Amino acid sequence: MNKLFISFAFLCLSFILLSCDETMDPDPLLDDKPAITQISINPQNVQFNIENDGFKDTTLDVGIYISTVNIPDDKPPQFAITNKISGEQVSQGSFDIFDSRTGNFGTEITLQTTTTSFDEYIINVFPSAEQVNGNYAQTIFTISGVSNNNPLILEANNPEEVQLPSSGTENVEFSAKVTDEDGQSTIENVFMWLISQNTGEVSDSPFLLYDDGNNGEDSIANDSLYTLTLEVSPQNQPDIYDVKYYAIDRGGLVSDTVETTFRISE
Repeated sequence: MNKLFISFAFLCLSFILLSCDETMDPDPLLDDKPAITQISINPQNVQFNIENDGFKDTTLDVGIYISTVNIPDDKPPQFAITNKISGEQVSQGSFDIFDSRTGNFGTEITLQTTTTSFDEYIINVFPSAEQVNGNYAQTIFTISGVSNNNPLILEANNPEEVQLPSSGTENVEFSAKVTDEDGQSTIENVFMWLISQNTGEVSDSPFLLYDDGNNGEDSIANDSLYTLTLEVSPQNQPDIYDVKYYAIDRGGLVSDTVETTFRISE
């Protein structure tokens, strides 16, 4: 938690080879166990722009290519694709292209999206449906869309006044309800300026507000309520602060600023 003092101080991506084997000795790739040794995708990322793509629904074809060892002919490798933001599995299946000379496999999948989407997908590949020995390869596919709408702050809340404690600390919660017509996942950050009417903007302002159910004493993740809790201590001085909230989306568009005030009284 931040403490409030006088100033309110507060590619392809080549491959990642993972294993659930908890032994200390490495698991050799050249024995008789099926294994993925390399993964690549094409494209690695897609970036839309308003001039060429506009605002529309669209589809993307993504090729997944892997190198393997000891894969049985009748048990092709499997893939699973998960949206990292929502946790939804969007595609799964078997590799349908095989080069018997090299042991390499490939497949092409189609993703439904929009040119305003900002998404990140986790692509996992397994040696077989049984996921032999837990060995798998993983890579990331990203989509950067075009912002069509500015984020909107529906409301902003903080106490109007807090009494200066004689000892200990007093928690002060600042929050903003934020939405974006392009989708909540397009919201990049929500900030709060804190400006003393006596001494000007405080140190570390603007502060970052959170919607992860963890930081800043935010209680519920992904509920569109962005929160930060600061502490008032006896080291603070009586003062009046202008509080200004604003949001930025992943396309760089900025919301209007919503203003409140906050007083520390004796």
